[in-house]
Amino acid sequence: MFYALLDLLVCPVCRKDLVLVFPDEAPGRTVMKMPPARRMGPVGAAVGPMSETAARTPLAELLRPRSSSPSPDGRDRGQIIVSGLLCCPDCGRWYPLRDGLPELLPDHLRFEGEDRNFLESFRLRADEAGLAGLIDLLASFPLGGEAEADPGAHYKKAEMTVTRRPLPEGFFGPAAVAPFNPFTPIFSLDLIERYAAAAALLRAPLNGLVFDLGCGYAWTTEWLVRLGYQAVGIDICRDYILAGRPRLGLNFPHLIVGDVEHLPLRPDRADAVLAFDAFHHIPSRRGALAELDRIMKPGTRVVLMEPGRGHEDHPRSIAVMKEHGILERGVDPAGLTQDLAGTKLGNVVSHPTKNVDLVLLTMEKSGRFQTDSLAPRDLIADMKADSPEGGLRFAEAGPVVLELAVENAGDTTWLKETPDGNGTVRLGVKLMTEDGTAVGSEYARLRLPRDLAPRQGLALQLLLPPIGPPGRYILEFDLVDEGFLWFKDYDYRPYRIPIAIEPLAYGKREGREGAAGTVSPAAVETSFYSILRRMNEPAPEPPTRESRIRAVLRADGPGALAKIGLRRLRRAIRKRR
Repeated sequence: MFYALLDLLVCPVCRKDLVLVFPDEAPGRTVMKMPPARRMGPVGAAVGPMSETAARTPLAELLRPRSSSPSPDGRDRGQIIVSGLLCCPDCGRWYPLRDGLPELLPDHLRFEGEDRNFLESFRLRADEAGLAGLIDLLASFPLGGEAEADPGAHYKKAEMTVTRRPLPEGFFGPAAVAPFNPFTPIFSLDLIERYAAAAALLRAPLNGLVFDLGCGYAWTTEWLVRLGYQAVGIDICRDYILAGRPRLGLNFPHLIVGDVEHLPLRPDRADAVLAFDAFHHIPSRRGALAELDRIMKPGTRVVLMEPGRGHEDHPRSIAVMKEHGILERGVDPAGLTQDLAGTKLGNVVSHPTKNVDLVLLTMEKSGRFQTDSLAPRDLIADMKADSPEGGLRFAEAGPVVLELAVENAGDTTWLKETPDGNGTVRLGVKLMTEDGTAVGSEYARLRLPRDLAPRQGLALQLLLPPIGPPGRYILEFDLVDEGFLWFKDYDYRPYRIPIAIEPLAYGKREGREGAAGTVSPAAVETSFYSILRRMNEPAPEPPTRESRIRAVLRADGPGALAKIGLRRLRRAIRKRR
């Protein structure tokens, strides 16, 4: 488990913050872009950072003195947590983190014997860390419990234990190569085609959080990482996830053992949700949809690629239910609409599929979607310069000065700066000859003066480097989301302006360095770059009354008031305004 996942997790029962206890780390990397972990403790800390809002419970009072402060040392990018305990100080529950997988199941779905044995393995470490009594306190919390509130619990336990029964040889073989199967290429192609159709409807921003329900061998989650998303795969059966994990390599997503009807995730976090051949196994669809409503941001989308109505009557489905006890129930768009009652989800749309026995559905959460250039979705800019029909004209060796109006025509707020530079939006300028041949790699790249929200615009006063030799050129303007992509890679509409560079005759300049002197192109260019540096410096804050007083005191010395008096001091301040 990556440390960044801690910032997304909560207790699946009380939905309060979890604290990581006794973490064991190992090297681990992924190409998935993750924000810096905010709840990672220093190396060797027995108890990780703890929420200040945790209730005053016996568990909280025991952990708080040993909890550590966040340690942003950067190791979260190269280390994973392979073992530990995830404790909820508010309700007293605890959850195992073993084999790198956080197992966050409700009480009635846990394997009590296995979990208690895992807890007992930390007793010696607890004593050495000065946390005597911790293991006994955690062990006192009852596990198991009644499943009366969960009528579909028997279906879930059947899925969780399917790998604990006698299985045919090679049962997990597909996990190593999923979604490919060299023996049935037509089946592989069908999977890939259906996945592409579903993924194309996600409408998630680049680097957005996409939750994959019922991920199984996690090939669907892996491909979300390959598509540029932060992917979180959830499945109720840990053995399926473990079987597919060696295949992931550097395309490693977040993976969780959990129940879709009790998601261990913070609210308003998901940029999209995918269920690929998984939703038809969920007993309480109303409960699952209520959980999706809780974790999704406004304006985001759920995509279901599932078998349709009548799936449960197919002979193969009947055989699976009889042999393994797993629920097989097709998805009916009309029935799904009824299950959405009481949620903010709606607008169920059925999309065409090649197979009439399958349904491809989308539904959306009401509200306006908001994101920024750290997780961009629609990167669209409208630009316009005040340029005559024949283009602009500039003198050789002189600066190129023009005004460019830029409007954010997408749905993503452009950030003028970020902590590490990724997600910063800048204006890029490319210089080309009249026939479109690039002159150098990049002519200029300029910062925006402020953040720019959707449907907002600004007028940029541009001072660009001199261009030579004389001739006709083209200036191409485009914006870049640093660390992600150029806007034209999303929506190809760079703005181009034809310009003409006219020869400049250098001669005598009166009144400079004596009676006669010359101004060279090098001198003009040096002067230009000094101006450019000053323009790119942050604008100073407007002077205040206090700053003006300080300026006078610095100029006249600490005894200014005694020497010149209050009235003269006021006059001096007014002169500096």
